[in-house]
Amino acid sequence: MKKEIKVVVIEPEGYNSIERFPLVYLLHGFSGNYKDVTKNVLAIEELAD
Repeated sequence: MKKEIKVVVIEPEGYNSIERFPLVYLLHGFSGNYKDVTKNVLAIEELAD
């Protein structure tokens, strides 16, 4: 794409860089933006834990 893409990274409580954690990518689709999930899914941080 040859351009910078903004993202939101949500780390679970207790995250450390040594241990491996599952990773989930949430794509907003054509008309959304990178902040949609944090605005529309209020429990996203709890779900990440």
